[in-house]
Amino acid sequence: MVVPPGATSISVDVFFADDTGAAVTGKVAADFPVCKWSGGSNTADTTITLSDLAAITTAHPNDNTAGGVKEREGGWYRLDLPNNMLTSAGRKTLTFAETTNKRLLAPFVDCQYVQGDVRQLLGTAWLTPGTAGTPDVNAKLWNGLTTVALPLVPTTAGRTLDVSATGEAGLDWANVGSPTTSLALTGTTIAATQKVDIETIKTNPVVNAGTVTFPTTATLASTTNITAGTIATVTGNVGGIAGTTQTLDALQTALASAHGAGSWATATGFAVAGDAMTLTSGERNAVAAALLALADGIETGLTLKQALRLVVAGIAGKRSNSGTATETYDAAGNPGTPRIVGNLNASGDGTPTLTP
Repeated sequence: MVVPPGATSISVDVFFADDTGAAVTGKVAADFPVCKWSGGSNTADTTITLSDLAAITTAHPNDNTAGGVKEREGGWYRLDLPNNMLTSAGRKTLTFAETTNKRLLAPFVDCQYVQGDVRQLLGTAWLTPGTAGTPDVNAKLWNGLTTVALPLVPTTAGRTLDVSATGEAGLDWANVGSPTTSLALTGTTIAATQKVDIETIKTNPVVNAGTVTFPTTATLASTTNITAGTIATVTGNVGGIAGTTQTLDALQTALASAHGAGSWATATGFAVAGDAMTLTSGERNAVAAALLALADGIETGLTLKQALRLVVAGIAGKRSNSGTATETYDAAGNPGTPRIVGNLNASGDGTPTLTP
């Protein structure tokens, strides 16, 4: 049989016979004699490890360890060839270490490219070309093709068409077919030096669902064109708000709804230092918590909250080990949590250990 070099998943049929030449059936891989393949060179034969296939239709493993065996009928068996047997061109031979009543007939495997007669096409001889070695092209037959995209032919000889790497034709902005008509230049970036019809932009609304950024020196001449939407965030300073009392009242109502009642804005402007203002319960609690936790609020390393804990422990906390060097005062209402532990000498002097 003939297969091209590099072919994969190839199987052959071998015949298993006894010493008389009669077919031997019912055999499995273990019954076969040792099988090898040879490339006919001075290299050692390569052993094929045989194994049983589940069915005659089992797929070839498509690897270099193939050697599957499965009985067909009448003494014929399928044998899978390993891929590396067919890597290079040449005749490949299957050999078997035959023993009594174990005789195998296997085909030669010619690993080569299929030969063809380049002088003919589908059995018909090629026409003799006008220039030796250069095939002629039949323009009549070429133009008669209906399933092949024909090439573009320029009206002026020598002209070429600029085509991108992905096949699109180049566009010459200086030679647009109808320059008086509108061109949708979507996806085209206009250079910063190019002129833009600002008069048309000024009289048409700008719709933007994202972010609009103005230069730091920009001034919005009119607010009448900012309509139907919400300005979520303003980054930077607002120099002033021009509006009516109703405009500021609406702002105050929105702030009160989001943050609680308060006088953030009046008819003449926003509240300033010295104006009366009512804090919410949460704000009052926040102020108190901040005061209690103020770092170094009483002494270095001692907050007001810690100092109060120590004072209350000394006044109302449980006292133990009285009169000893480790006289202790526990947290008020929490016996077992020492706040003050004396490190006293025999005279009752010393610096206690504080755990506020």
